[in-house]
Amino acid sequence: MRGIARRDEAYEKLLGWIILRHILSFLIGCLVGFILGILVAFCIWRP
Repeated sequence: MRGIARRDEAYEKLLGWIILRHILSFLIGCLVGFILGILVAFCIWRP
């Protein structure tokens, strides 16, 4: 019984890490896209 509970806890921790990594990669992707957008806008709007 205890072994099952421990495995469940490890699974929850793993799931939390996966979700955290997805959120982090999403935020980094947004940040990179934002910076690239600013650079492209600068190149376009520069006379």
